[in-house]
Amino acid sequence: NTIGGSYTSVNATGTTMSYNLTGLTANTNYTFRAFATTASGTVYGNEMTFNTLNQQGETCEAPTNVAATNIGQTTADISWTQPGNSASSWDIQYKENGASGWNTVATSSNPHTLTGLTPETTYLLQVIAHCSNGQNSEPSTLITFTTLPDGINNYTLDNTVTVFPNPTTGIILMENVEVYDAYGKLLNVMSVNDHTATLNPNGYARGTYFVRVTTEKGVVTKRVVKN
Repeated sequence: NTIGGSYTSVNATGTTMSYNLTGLTANTNYTFRAFATTASGTVYGNEMTFNTLNQQGETCEAPTNVAATNIGQTTADISWTQPGNSASSWDIQYKENGASGWNTVATSSNPHTLTGLTPETTYLLQVIAHCSNGQNSEPSTLITFTTLPDGINNYTLDNTVTVFPNPTTGIILMENVEVYDAYGKLLNVMSVNDHTATLNPNGYARGTYFVRVTTEKGVVTKRVVKN
């Protein structure tokens, strides 16, 4: 029967433990159960459910290549690829690592910027597609990302901290340094001599990095681009 409807019975005789149902409605959820008639009465099995495909046999594929980029202290840009049928909207589900419930953000744009995140926190994230054929996909593969540590928005301090040259293909000169990649992973902690530290980025891939500078006046984060 369709979920919530009344049961329709069909007879399966013989010794074969299978039956091919026909005449079902496309793109519909059904509940079924098997039962046996014995000398002592009727014995029912457990209810099971399944969903038929639409008329074209189409499905809704899960998003792939989900990525978090431009990660800040409270924001992150989420992007993905939608294979197969086009999708008109998606649900981004995310939660702090170890949390039980998901936060869900509905969006019709790709990429989408998440806001209101907690600094220096690791998140799990997945994306669900709502396809144009009316079906919903399974969740995408889980990804993780970590927001940057909190900083002090101090314009006086910010103006005293320099990162140069930027963008760069060579040596970068900086003050007290912690280096993070775009996913918020701490890559390097450097000692400082005469208020200057030198980072050689040859071991880093091209992309965006963040430098966390700590002085007696506070903390500030700088964005660095490796060409």
